[in-house]
Amino acid sequence: MKDLQYEDTLAVPGGSRYDDSSRSRSCSTNTTNNVKANDPDSLQSSCHSSEDSESLNSRHSSDDSFDDECVPLHDFKNTACPEDKDTGPAMSGVADLRSSLCTWALENNITQSATDDLLKILKPYHSTLPGSCKALLKTPRSSQSDVKSVTNGEFWYKGIAPNLHSKLRQNNLLGEIVVDINIDGLPLYKSSSINFWPILGCVEGKQETPFIIGVFCGHEKPGCLDEFLGDFAKEVSDLTRRKLEYNGKCHNFRIGKLILDAPARAFVKCCKSHTGYFGCEKCTQEGDYFKDRMTLPECTASLRTDESFRAMQQEEHHVGTSPLLEIGIGMVSQFPLDYMHLVCLGVTKRLLHFWLKGKGSYRISRSAVRVVSDNLEMLAPHMPHEFCRQLRGLKDWHRYKATEYRQILLYVGAVAFKGNLRDDVYDNFMLLQCAIYILASPTLCKGYSDYANYLLQEFVKDCIDLYGQEFVVYNVHNLIHLAADVKQYGELDKFSAFKYENYLKTIKQRLRSTNKPLQQLYMRDKERMALDTKPKIRKIQVLFRQHYGGPMHNLHGKQYKKVTAKGFTLEVSRGNNCCEMEDGAVVIIKNIVDAEGQIHLVGSVFKDVTDWYLYPFPSSRLGIFKVSKLKSIMQAWPLEQVRKKYVLLPLHNDGEGTNVCIPLLHTEE
Repeated sequence: MKDLQYEDTLAVPGGSRYDDSSRSRSCSTNTTNNVKANDPDSLQSSCHSSEDSESLNSRHSSDDSFDDECVPLHDFKNTACPEDKDTGPAMSGVADLRSSLCTWALENNITQSATDDLLKILKPYHSTLPGSCKALLKTPRSSQSDVKSVTNGEFWYKGIAPNLHSKLRQNNLLGEIVVDINIDGLPLYKSSSINFWPILGCVEGKQETPFIIGVFCGHEKPGCLDEFLGDFAKEVSDLTRRKLEYNGKCHNFRIGKLILDAPARAFVKCCKSHTGYFGCEKCTQEGDYFKDRMTLPECTASLRTDESFRAMQQEEHHVGTSPLLEIGIGMVSQFPLDYMHLVCLGVTKRLLHFWLKGKGSYRISRSAVRVVSDNLEMLAPHMPHEFCRQLRGLKDWHRYKATEYRQILLYVGAVAFKGNLRDDVYDNFMLLQCAIYILASPTLCKGYSDYANYLLQEFVKDCIDLYGQEFVVYNVHNLIHLAADVKQYGELDKFSAFKYENYLKTIKQRLRSTNKPLQQLYMRDKERMALDTKPKIRKIQVLFRQHYGGPMHNLHGKQYKKVTAKGFTLEVSRGNNCCEMEDGAVVIIKNIVDAEGQIHLVGSVFKDVTDWYLYPFPSSRLGIFKVSKLKSIMQAWPLEQVRKKYVLLPLHNDGEGTNVCIPLLHTEE
């Protein structure tokens, strides 16, 4: 592996109730620089730290047959049920009970039969409660007015405005409203080819939850793009031109990013797929069909722009005209590359395939596979709570989810594979690890994206030498375009599909049988819209698990084993007990003390803190260290002095008590 040289100097960066707006689909649709190349020597160490299921209840064969107690859809707002009349304190208590039952049934996805049984038990004691689940949840009688037949299936368009009105009722939105879009296929059952193609939206913001804009249901993908995106394009155009009006106030609106995987992007943009000769969406390179696959080995082809796409300057890239062109969407700039599919499920999975199943000298031996698997299983107990999936051995590598590939790439792979890969193969992997770590970091990506781009270009070039041209397929090639999207939109998680994939699971969980899935989803959504959408005030608990046996370090107060702060969790147990303080000390937490309302962390500092690796640059510049030998004297720090949480992984090959600490980039997954 050749030495990396990078010449220029890098500047160090500074540190609802259902209302008229949601009554029907028709209502909603009518209202409807170039940075100078960076040098690794000036990198600082500051950095910041989804399942098929057929256990569906088929007790109800149709959602279109309902009890006589149901109120028609158009009467929700103006028809008062007897049990809703306020006749005094007793009736107010029943109203609270009814509201609580609605929330319980919807949030826990309780079946209609189970809710009916509960109401039969409660009815003798609360005579004004509804007699059925459909009356309780105000389930509409029919979905015929909003679910329409289209080519290859059925389509329900809910709209953007009803979702934003709900958020505005919660006072969640301020200033200009920017909505990101996700479109993807969702298989529903293992025994059937029927699937959803949801159009999801999400207001820009880390903590925002996706919402449904429209859903296609059929045995194939949507047959007509104009039918699938027509209502969406019309509403976007209307909202952009007239703004979003709510309670007499107008809010500016625009579409932000369209976050799709490669097949969905090709479908929506009406361009060649990722297996085509002119399939790259970012540059004009013509592919080379090599060893039964389309490869893209060049790194210097001219880049596409929104203007060149609109003018169809490279005709071979286009297969039609997308309806999104009519509403001014940037067909290149507003379609960033989703790193969940591109890097995690694409490049990282491909690397594992070549290492475990390949035919070259880069393939690792069976004994090394066992060692790596043992390493992964050994490291599993040391992973923080922020990771929702436990590490598994390599025997299940082809069943890994995207979050597991991400764990391997950013955190445990460099530890588990060290000494079990050929040196040049391991160095090549470290190019990818360091580059993606920079681009995934909210702080590092701001100043070092050009250097990350340099590392990725070197990774792709070296892959051709190590694995052959057949390795550089669409996903690998597009690594060279990833840094440009980070420079435009921020760190990788700002345009990843992780939260949308999680929401697709929520959509599947709302289905109770295999009969009329789109109508079921429509009913469940209307039930939720009928609820009062006032924001919930929840008590935020900070300290957990009180105990009495820890070191106090001259402090007086209650002792705890767990505290939540700054978006992550710290504990006194392994996996969650390592952090860095403002003075740079790497600390192991031994106790958490609440001293008269001031929370302190009591712990020990590592004496030896050094670089863990030196290639492609010293690891300390990413905040990654090899640590050992705790000081015998403990110290105490106020909770506010915690700068970052570390993933602390043992390095048994480097001696007892030696660990590598890696700053945690992700919080709740």
